[in-house]
Amino acid sequence: MSINTEYKREVDSFCEKAYTISGEEVLAMAKRNEINSGEKIKVKGVRSMRTIGFVAAACVAFSSVTAFAAAGAAGYGPMAGLFRETLHDEVTASIVDEGHIYTPMMTASDGIFRADLIAVTGDGAAPKLLFDFYIDDPEVAAANDEVRLLVYTLGEEQYRNELDKYGPNEAYGKRDPEINNLYHVSVTGTPFWMTTGEPFIAAIRQVGLDIEGDYWTEHEVNMEYLVTAPETAFRETVTKYYGGEYLDNDGVRYNLTMADFGSYGTDLLFWFQYPGSGEPEVFENDIQEKCQETADRFVIVTDKGEYRIKEENGVGYYCDTEAETGFKDRCYMTACFDAVDIEGVQWAELRFGDTVIDLIGSGSDDQEEQAEQEDQQEQNEGNEQEQTEEDTQDVKSEQE
Repeated sequence: MSINTEYKREVDSFCEKAYTISGEEVLAMAKRNEINSGEKIKVKGVRSMRTIGFVAAACVAFSSVTAFAAAGAAGYGPMAGLFRETLHDEVTASIVDEGHIYTPMMTASDGIFRADLIAVTGDGAAPKLLFDFYIDDPEVAAANDEVRLLVYTLGEEQYRNELDKYGPNEAYGKRDPEINNLYHVSVTGTPFWMTTGEPFIAAIRQVGLDIEGDYWTEHEVNMEYLVTAPETAFRETVTKYYGGEYLDNDGVRYNLTMADFGSYGTDLLFWFQYPGSGEPEVFENDIQEKCQETADRFVIVTDKGEYRIKEENGVGYYCDTEAETGFKDRCYMTACFDAVDIEGVQWAELRFGDTVIDLIGSGSDDQEEQAEQEDQQEQNEGNEQEQTEEDTQDVKSEQE
């Protein structure tokens, strides 16, 4: 058995236990296997997201994790200065400047790990959680330059009873240059539950340690925070709703239903008919490829510039075969772009080949109006389908 295989087996064995491991054991686990190859263990896979609330924030949920090296919040003056000067996050700093921040100052711990949730801020599409994370063991902290956290942000019902349906966000933080056991970590959470003014649970469920820069060890923890962040903690986003706007590609019609113009990015949400039968896992690769190929051709054009989907994690999708969203056998796709200042441009269009959609003129601030337009579109498509079937039947009758 190779050293790598033996090491991974030992780590996996630990992760299956619910008990706390000591600092000495963490170091010994690494040293016993003579770590020197530089190879790192990949983070364990998480289930794909299954609710439209997550898909509407797919750019956040798939990639929206930010990590910073920083000193502790104490002694740095206003929180905006912490984001701007220490975390180098000008967007969040400007949001805090406007007064959009909530400071819960909540602490949770598990064994040698401790985390203070010191701030909740961001905007309505990409809310931020700011943690001061500590390793309360000098030896482990000295051997560990970086931490990785897996963090859930869900409603209480979803977290307590439906956790297996959702995936966590991943965040990294490097050790503070002055405080040896402190790692400052900023995580982008899920707006569907964080920004409503209702209670939600933020939970750190796994800690990854970068032992001496060679191997990751993964440690299951349970560090929960019950948070109720006021809606004023988040800068408002501009949301537009659409009905009757669509584009066709490779036999699939993608219907534009919503656009979120946020401070960190712009997300476009489409729906299309589920292209198969049975469980969506059977068609997962095909659906993913179709969505990626389609979104790769999107261009948002404004009077101030052009925008294409993000190179990494620019596309998300979800297929509803159980009518959880109210529409059985409907799939959703989110295309994620860099932030478009929709209120600062004269015009904005989504272009796909010869198809052009006016993102300002055809969008509505009223979701009910959009829903009525969408219902009318579905009715028209249904009438067209019925007419096609009747015409086909007439042709068959004539041939007979």
